[in-house]
Amino acid sequence: LQDLSSLPAYRTRHRGHCTSIPEVADLLRKGHTVAMVRGRQEIGLHALGHRSVMGLTTNRTTLDRLRRLGSYTWFDYIPVIMPVEATPALFGRKVTSPHLSFAPTAKPAVCERLGVCLKDRSVATQTVTQSSDKWLHSLLRALGENPGFPVLINVPLRNGTLVNNINSAINILHHKNEIDYLVAENILFDK
Repeated sequence: LQDLSSLPAYRTRHRGHCTSIPEVADLLRKGHTVAMVRGRQEIGLHALGHRSVMGLTTNRTTLDRLRRLGSYTWFDYIPVIMPVEATPALFGRKVTSPHLSFAPTAKPAVCERLGVCLKDRSVATQTVTQSSDKWLHSLLRALGENPGFPVLINVPLRNGTLVNNINSAINILHHKNEIDYLVAENILFDK
């Protein structure tokens, strides 16, 4: 983030607070959408978890909100992110796709639950390992507990281009109805 050194001032001005993985997981379980601005910026068309808006695939309202935010039509892939160790249960085999490069075929029962499969049951998938992104991997694992589903919709956080500063991310939070919360590094902001 270009203005990372200003994060404490933004935290004070916009009433942010230090957050935790359990808190963010709880917000997502309740059907909220959470924008993420963490770490290094991604380059390319896809959000890879650092400049993203995420929500549960199993919540139809959340799915519709993120479909609108990403301008996805009924025939577009809606990208998802999951821990790599969850892929055998979802696809019948291990899938490694750290850069959202593959759209493997999901099991029929999984497609009913996911809500983002195309007619051929393919799913645009990004996988995360603990070594590639410990925080995001831990969040996904937390969502898979008690029993849960460790899969999130993962659409780009954009304002014309991918967001590279906290000020832009906070402005998007306050102007986009589809976004409920923002995590900037370890600080949680709400509207």
